[in-house]
Amino acid sequence: MRGRNEALRAKLRGTPRKQRVLYGSVGMIGSLVVLLGGLVLIGNFGGLNKDGLTLWAWPLAAMLGLLFVHMQVLGAASMITLVQDEETARRFAASEEHRGE
Repeated sequence: MRGRNEALRAKLRGTPRKQRVLYGSVGMIGSLVVLLGGLVLIGNFGGLNKDGLTLWAWPLAAMLGLLFVHMQVLGAASMITLVQDEETARRFAASEEHRGE
């Protein structure tokens, strides 16, 4: 898993900043919308009864969960690369005091 995360972050570092901001926002917020919207649709189409999920709803819920996690990872990795870029772009260390020289 660690190797895949590093490969993803390396790929994201090559993308423009605006695109990473979009990926981060859509990944973090959009994943929740997709998950909850999908679960509502499953419930509205009869996938949920008094005993729990029906047999056909389980694979759909699992796929929604996987999509949610994938989008979260993409969003988090995008945000991490943005923060790392910001950290390395600073001229002064956090412990140094800058007086507008």
